[in-house]
Amino acid sequence: MGDDACCGFGGFGGQRAALEVIARSQTAPHREVQRAQVLLFAAEGLANARINTRVGVSPATVRAWRARFAQEGLAKLGTVRHGRGRKSTIPQAKIDEIVELTRHSKPGGADPLVVRDDGATGRGVPQRGHSGYGRPAG
Repeated sequence: MGDDACCGFGGFGGQRAALEVIARSQTAPHREVQRAQVLLFAAEGLANARINTRVGVSPATVRAWRARFAQEGLAKLGTVRHGRGRKSTIPQAKIDEIVELTRHSKPGGADPLVVRDDGATGRGVPQRGHSGYGRPAG
């Protein structure tokens, strides 16, 4: 029984139905769907190497998700651990300044009910990736 075998993964303690719903979901975050699929395949007895090719994640990710589920259960399935994920490129002080200005200042002559730009213009924040959401049509 090697590290790749799934024997001894154990039951879900009534959590299988919830995992099946998440694994089939069209609206859940993709990573949650993948995690649910990994756990269901593991419960079926598939080896980590086979699970990773079916789900599209690395074998190390399969092992980590299985170990985390064994420790924490379904409650933390969708949470990302501290220190993981994309790091902010804007310093927190700059974010705080923009939020403060957005909440407590009014641009000259502008209607306060009209959604304006993100407040970052002229504040040293790059404009790339701005969706344009809320801009007046015209």
